[in-house]
Amino acid sequence: MCFWAFSFIWYKLAYRYLEPMALIFFRLVVASVFVTLILVLSGKFEKIQKKDYRVFLLLVFLVQFCWNIHKLRWRFIGSDREKFQAYGLVS
Repeated sequence: MCFWAFSFIWYKLAYRYLEPMALIFFRLVVASVFVTLILVLSGKFEKIQKKDYRVFLLLVFLVQFCWNIHKLRWRFIGSDREKFQAYGLVS
């Protein structure tokens, strides 16, 4: 809980020195190393099989495509109220 509370302060300080995309990149790198280390030390790390490479590549393209469609939908909807209505958040 303390780390969550301090994260707001850390981000405020980090934005002084890094661009937002660089900060996100470093955060993902640190998290990936940390999770990989935990999996290796616990013995639960599994290598990806070659037959699954195509599926992962397809997922990468689909996620990027779906995210761009989502962004375009928000751009072409008018007011904030219309945006919330589009997702059923208000009537």
